[in-house]
Amino acid sequence: MPLKIGFHTGPSGNRSGIYRNYWAKLNAASKPCYQKGVDEYGPCGQVVELERSYKTGNVVVFRLSGMRDGYNMDVPNYSLSPEESARDHWHMTKKHLPTELLVDNYHKSQVWLEVINEVDKNRADWLGFFGVEIAKIAYQEGYKVALFGWSSGEPEDHHWREPGMVRFLEHAALNPDRLAVALHEYSYSDDIWDGYTIDDMDQVEYWKVGRFTRLFDVCDDLGITRPTTLITEWGWHATSIPDDTDDFIVPVHTQIEQVGKFYDQYPEVKMAGLWYLGGGYSNIANSAQRLIAPVGVMALEWEDLKPPEPPGPGETDEQRWWDMTVEEQITCGIQFANTAIQRAILDDLFYPVTKEMYVEGEPPMMAAEDLDWAIKQRPRRVYVWQNDSVRWFNDPTGSDPPEPPAQKYDLAEYMVTMFSRGILYEVQTYGAGQERHQTHVEGSVFYHTKGGDGPNHPAQWEQLKFDHEYIYRFTDTSPGQGKYYQLRDVPDQPWSKWAPRFMSAGQVYTRNPQVTFYHKSNCEI
Repeated sequence: MPLKIGFHTGPSGNRSGIYRNYWAKLNAASKPCYQKGVDEYGPCGQVVELERSYKTGNVVVFRLSGMRDGYNMDVPNYSLSPEESARDHWHMTKKHLPTELLVDNYHKSQVWLEVINEVDKNRADWLGFFGVEIAKIAYQEGYKVALFGWSSGEPEDHHWREPGMVRFLEHAALNPDRLAVALHEYSYSDDIWDGYTIDDMDQVEYWKVGRFTRLFDVCDDLGITRPTTLITEWGWHATSIPDDTDDFIVPVHTQIEQVGKFYDQYPEVKMAGLWYLGGGYSNIANSAQRLIAPVGVMALEWEDLKPPEPPGPGETDEQRWWDMTVEEQITCGIQFANTAIQRAILDDLFYPVTKEMYVEGEPPMMAAEDLDWAIKQRPRRVYVWQNDSVRWFNDPTGSDPPEPPAQKYDLAEYMVTMFSRGILYEVQTYGAGQERHQTHVEGSVFYHTKGGDGPNHPAQWEQLKFDHEYIYRFTDTSPGQGKYYQLRDVPDQPWSKWAPRFMSAGQVYTRNPQVTFYHKSNCEI
């Protein structure tokens, strides 16, 4: 494992030297770097472009914060149902995303969107269902998301066991590359390990830094695969970093190394963003900036975990496996029956019914349901370990499974993404020849400009936009005869639904918009 502690940036502040002494330095040495950004996408975009060049496995997280258009980007609207709130929150998130995350599929695929932050732990059940819904919307649009940005020291163990949160964890287990848990871990002390205790069984319990292990314990108890985990804020205090000249504390660099080695034990933990290189917070950025170069050097010299040595003479596989840690078993790819069953279920895009796992006196088996549990397009299955392999079967008394739903295609990807960088392209128009086009994108609104071949053929444009459900049209200046027209579904309100954003081949969509023509000379009807 590499050193998974990187940096958290934001507007203004002080990140001097981070490109040279951390991002590029590590990538050039074939090592990944770790970047969390809030509000200012530039640093995240730079790390994504480095990943495009070096392919080292950089981890990038981005978040929008504060009030935008009267909407709080940090917390969802608890007054709505979880599903309705998720749709509204995603709409506002998309509205304010930087252009790169709207039109560049590579950026979309590389960046984790942390969509909420420091939410109310006492609404864990509601939040779990909210998380599942917003994740499904994000998947469909090609994004990956992280929730819930819990404050350090939160939530409590019982919050993870709420029905909605269990559903979220099951969904995260099925989608480790698209859905993550986001946590904050601060010690609120100059000692990064402040706050741990030893229980009656001499086991360490982590209450602040390392608290993610409590989530993992709940998952293990419920039989749910541990989720991808991002420590999106990590450090000591909100406004300061310990002073290395203080003889009474462990040096900061030593504390970073200790936590780095601790995180190494957990492959599910993908990164930690050291707080904070952005502005405000008593100018903590100046202290954090002084750690950029040392952390870069530490990361370069970090020793990756090596897989275990092969068995020596006379040593059995069973003894070698017995002596391994869980992490070493994962490194070697060893799968026992239950692990193999769960992997087969996930590979088939089903999810485990974790309470239906074992039958006394029978081989290991597990029930599984359709990945999209709300639709259940396919019947339940039972997966069983038999003859050293996994097989599955449907209800022996049932009928054949229905045909899978037709594949849907994202029309926005074709209409916007493919032509979003100002390239010229030509379109064959039925009965009207061939015309040169260019697409201009402004957030979720885009314009198709066309023509402009001379004074007798001036340039025209069409105005469109998209959201997670539809593609809309409004103004078109190209009908000729000195006129333009606008489309509406509701009188006096702009925009008309032109087509569903996601459609399958052969699908028909019927519409009946109000079309109003205007004279270009005076805008009169």
